[in-house]
Amino acid sequence: ASVAREFSIDPDEIVQALEEIRPQPGRMNPVKAKNEILVIDDSYNSNPYSAIEALETLSAIKWNGRKVAILGNMNELGSYTQEGHLQVGEVAGKVVDFLVAVGDNAEYLARGAGKLGLSKDKVITFKTTDEVIAQLDKLLSAGDLVLVKASQNKMRFENIVKYLLDNSALAEKLLVRQDKKWEKK
Repeated sequence: ASVAREFSIDPDEIVQALEEIRPQPGRMNPVKAKNEILVIDDSYNSNPYSAIEALETLSAIKWNGRKVAILGNMNELGSYTQEGHLQVGEVAGKVVDFLVAVGDNAEYLARGAGKLGLSKDKVITFKTTDEVIAQLDKLLSAGDLVLVKASQNKMRFENIVKYLLDNSALAEKLLVRQDKKWEKK
């Protein structure tokens, strides 16, 4: 805004321009979903640092309903795979009311969440994204705030967000990886 003022741009134009800024698809993008669910779509990619930051953002949001995290594998961590998933699980255990952990490393996320007090009945694990989608209507409740985050490689968590959309026709505009090339993967 100060740069705009330096160039004599009208303050009303500055405000209007700032109001029109939208997050990139799949990057902490709030998306209205069915059943008055609000999804924070962070499905573009994941690593321990970005997952912890996303969970801390979720924690800071004042919300009357449940806070749910659907977290998947963080790929390409090498020897840090187990520890990274445990650490993210621990943060989730402090932040969320319910955790859905998905992928080959879901057990580490679940174990980390349990270390900090999230009871076993508040954590569920799945091997695949398709398995989660098949159960979403049973797992989520009206008014939930849901963080969706995983690495892109083989997880395709944007499909979870697409399933939850109130209007799936908006998927191409709102979600990452919606072109034909990705649909074949």
